[in-house]
Amino acid sequence: MSQSDSNSVTPSPTNTPTQRESRMSFIEVKKAIKGFPILGKENITVKEWATTLEYFFSSEKWTSEKNIFEACLLTTTGLPYSIVSQLKRDFKDDEGNSAFPPFEDIKKTLLIDMDEEPDPDELYEKIRNYRIRVRESVKEFNRRFMKVYRELPSEFQSQVTAFTYSDAIKNRFEPWKKVAKKRKTCSLMEVMRIAEEEDKYEKLNKRNSASSSRTSKDNSNKSVPSLPSSSFSNGNKRALPPKEPIIPSDDTIDNLTEQFSKMRIHVCYRCGQKGHHARFCTNEISDHNVQLLQKLNDQGHLNQ
Repeated sequence: MSQSDSNSVTPSPTNTPTQRESRMSFIEVKKAIKGFPILGKENITVKEWATTLEYFFSSEKWTSEKNIFEACLLTTTGLPYSIVSQLKRDFKDDEGNSAFPPFEDIKKTLLIDMDEEPDPDELYEKIRNYRIRVRESVKEFNRRFMKVYRELPSEFQSQVTAFTYSDAIKNRFEPWKKVAKKRKTCSLMEVMRIAEEEDKYEKLNKRNSASSSRTSKDNSNKSVPSLPSSSFSNGNKRALPPKEPIIPSDDTIDNLTEQFSKMRIHVCYRCGQKGHHARFCTNEISDHNVQLLQKLNDQGHLNQ
């Protein structure tokens, strides 16, 4: 054999890591993962279990789907073990032949079946049936809507359109009307913003209308008070004449002076009321009794 022939000889496949790993028996795989946490037995989540195995497969350069699947079986028990086993029975390659499922498929199936990650089909159905609540603002609804939307895989997100959102807010007429005009030309995010702005504008108008109504009502209540029925004649409103102060005549003052003199009743010279002295008076001086009080005081009948 020539030198060139010897150089062209393909290296033995037994020297490559992939081929060497593919010859690992079930016993060798069991020894390699001895001491690993068991999903379904120990208090660990699917994500923690998957992270541990992913790091091991990467560091040990495991690429054989057969050995990876066996490692998954050996590190699960109970329900997780049943899920992984069933996945092997159901999995087919592109040609329809039975094959070992990739680790990503195993992890995703466990996350969904163990309720650590929602099913994308269920999430998509949920968001399609979303409806805004009666007293919920569009802004609050958008937050709920986007929370579910972000959990959807990208292939499902592309199916959630402006028309989907339009159906979700159709019981809120004004925002829906604005969205309905734009849903053919705008993206999902754009119609969500349009609906939120319209809802905010509508609420502002309602507050202003309510405030104007209250102001008008208050102004009407502060109008001229109604007059007695006697002040109206033939349906025409007439203003009442101002009351003239009643000033006692000189004869009345003289009579009262004489009566007080006989009764010797103490009359306060400040307010004109009987029963107390001026130094104990807390009332204001009455303008109508000035003449009377002056005359009583001159005659010495007050505060004796």
